[in-house]
Amino acid sequence: MKTSIIGVGGAGVNSINHMINSSTSNIQFIGINSNPEHLGDSKTDVKILIGKNPGPLTITGGNPAIGQEACLQSQDKIRDKLKGQHAAFILSGLGGGTGGGASPVIADICRGLGLLVIAVGFYPFAFETKKQERYALDAIKKLNAASVPVILIYNNRLRGITENNDLMVNVFRRTDEMIRDFLLTIIDEVSFNPEEIINNDLLNDLLNGLLKKCNKDLQHICEIV
Repeated sequence: MKTSIIGVGGAGVNSINHMINSSTSNIQFIGINSNPEHLGDSKTDVKILIGKNPGPLTITGGNPAIGQEACLQSQDKIRDKLKGQHAAFILSGLGGGTGGGASPVIADICRGLGLLVIAVGFYPFAFETKKQERYALDAIKKLNAASVPVILIYNNRLRGITENNDLMVNVFRRTDEMIRDFLLTIIDEVSFNPEEIINNDLLNDLLNGLLKKCNKDLQHICEIV
């Protein structure tokens, strides 16, 4: 099964940078961002800078409406990289401008190509703004409306899976590695019948069943919505 893991925005691209290793050599990793400087740091082979005139003025500044528009302007580039794939996982910080705005657009592109689509979304920390929380909730609503389940990662719970004095960069790296292993488990489970699963209303039940078999730390920080 040909599979793409797509990192969208700063959080999404950072996340897949931690995931790329020898065990994922058969997966296409795609980095998508409106920020050219940040995208340049991506370890992915495929990098897509979105926006009609990519550059400093395209950076969303935390506004998902700008991220959505930039993605719509670049949808042909994204579609070209996803043709021939069977499944796509979309990772993003849902409270961000690019992540929250572009992820639902990318999900629609994937669905239009007939792909099995699952999103992995990072929910804002409690100390972040109420506006970011609203952006995240709106992104989840749009993804679910496109029949895309979301593996929702609660940033606020991350400290509960590590030592209190551990650096956050290490916490995020461990979280990303757990997510990677979960995604590989999902890929193994659906690789024999992706066409059947994509039309299966029980996809959420499948994901919840697989999550229950994962380690307790992953269960603590996420849920399927």
